[in-house]
Amino acid sequence: MKRFFLAIIAIVLTNNIFGQLSQQVQRFCGSQLDFLEMQRTDPKRYQQFMLYEDLLQNQLLNSRIIPTGIITIPVVVHVVHNTNAQNISDARINEQIQVLNEDFRRVNADGVNTPSAFVSVAGDAQIEFILARLDPSGNTTTGITRTLTSVAGFSHISNNVKTTSTGGHDPWDTQQYLNIWVCNFSDPNLMGYSTFPADFATSPNLDGVVISFNYFGITDTSAPFNKGRTTTHEIGHWLNLRHIWGDSSSCSVDDGVADTPIQSASTSSFHPNCPNFPRMDACTTTSPGIMFMNYMDYSDDGCMNLFTNGQIARMRALFDTQTGIRRNMLINAHCLTNPDSSANFTDRSVTTNETVTSPCNINVQNVTVTDGATLTLQAAGNIDMKEVYVINNSKLILEATGEVTIERDFEVELGSELDIIK
Repeated sequence: MKRFFLAIIAIVLTNNIFGQLSQQVQRFCGSQLDFLEMQRTDPKRYQQFMLYEDLLQNQLLNSRIIPTGIITIPVVVHVVHNTNAQNISDARINEQIQVLNEDFRRVNADGVNTPSAFVSVAGDAQIEFILARLDPSGNTTTGITRTLTSVAGFSHISNNVKTTSTGGHDPWDTQQYLNIWVCNFSDPNLMGYSTFPADFATSPNLDGVVISFNYFGITDTSAPFNKGRTTTHEIGHWLNLRHIWGDSSSCSVDDGVADTPIQSASTSSFHPNCPNFPRMDACTTTSPGIMFMNYMDYSDDGCMNLFTNGQIARMRALFDTQTGIRRNMLINAHCLTNPDSSANFTDRSVTTNETVTSPCNINVQNVTVTDGATLTLQAAGNIDMKEVYVINNSKLILEATGEVTIERDFEVELGSELDIIK
């Protein structure tokens, strides 16, 4: 494996003017913090990042506890707007979700542009994003909130867009949802920023991604960053990916991924932002050169087309079922995005053994288990119980990946049993 990067940043994508001659819009980081500086000024955070990287490497070596198959991520988009133009349409939001699913599943049409030298390492992350259909209170939703704000522009430093009291919108449960805020930034060059998984334990209410309304979805006015790849890039950070060049010009510093070539700087440091293949630099001097078409570079949207298998392994390790930082997102994902799959078990007298299963929640009301019967309820989500009576040497078994809630009138008679399995 290549040497791990030394620099870690509070990710901010900006566009800028690259000299008076080119007048070429560029991507750039608005702030940067390397590990040596973090170690000096914030040793607790530094230790947290180092411990998490050790945990990650252990997870990668013990991949049997990392889920296989499709990982579904429930998404809520908070549109925080000061003008009508900033109040982007549902259509734009749905376009962005489609872009994410195409990019992370490698069914993006421009995947055919991946150079043959890199096709073997380009992969399908098997991660899909779906707008939530249940909010944290269990109410149906479109997965979109809209907040009219008096704030003309938000700063990435204050994170005020993430708090209702400061003109933004409070996050939904960050263990269950990917929160995306879409707003106007006070810095007109700012395109977006993301939190890192290693900061989740200390700052869960800041977790998520913030994107400028100008660069969210597919637009006609933000070329060459008009194909939704700003959000793809930022969610890559939210899923534990670093910039492909490791945020350093040193060839000994890297992104921690073995199958991305060592790179001396972002592609936006060059001209043009979408160079001809192959492109070499000071760190990778021979063909096939640097991977400027990777989503974690700063290339133009139309130039980006792949994640590598090594990057995918880092992302999926977050969902390690025992220790992954984002593992709890798997618990109710199906239910939050497919609430119609919940099961209702009501007005029943159970006198013979019976099993009820659901890939979502089970809602139980006015049920009596009697005559020595066993009722087994198995839910991938939650079990909600009202007016349930277990009598006459009977048994109730509750198996829920989520929560078991007993609201009222629940009785287990002497001689009968209740087993709750988590």
